[in-house]
Amino acid sequence: MKKTTLSTQPVEEEDDDEVRVVIVDENDCVPEFLQSIYSKDSVPETVTTATSLLQGVTAGAPQRGASSSTVEAGARTLTPLLSASDCDSEENAELTYYTLSPDFSVSPHGTIFPAGPLDYERPNHLYEFVVMAVDHGAAPRTGTATVRIRMANINDEVPEFSHYELDAWRPPSFCAQLTKSGV
Repeated sequence: MKKTTLSTQPVEEEDDDEVRVVIVDENDCVPEFLQSIYSKDSVPETVTTATSLLQGVTAGAPQRGASSSTVEAGARTLTPLLSASDCDSEENAELTYYTLSPDFSVSPHGTIFPAGPLDYERPNHLYEFVVMAVDHGAAPRTGTATVRIRMANINDEVPEFSHYELDAWRPPSFCAQLTKSGV
């Protein structure tokens, strides 16, 4: 339920019967993500820190019904949307995104980037971390969602022999002596 504060102020005119009502929003709503879990699959382990993995939704963009799955649009692939909303108004509804993950960074608008090299050779080939949306109220409120990034393997490992000692086998030499006869 949304709470508001109601105050009245007399209008500085000769008519004292007129009253101005000012409604001030209280920061009582918690930011809510559209989904509790956002996923991105098949991220190559060679992805750079400039690559957007999940795209935040900016103000004015449609938010309801957004999907976190990758969408094919003609020949291009759209990045999944990461989005939260807050039912308050003004600065109480403005959101900034954060994460404590050492492997990923999040822009203030919710776009997720790798913070450094990523690796397929990790448990379940998966990175999982929490993203926070924090509103700009005097007493900020926070909402969270889980992000899962599943890696795709790239042939980036140098082959290694499992044994350092190798035995080689060579077939015995076959020698034949030819002689010329009958001359």
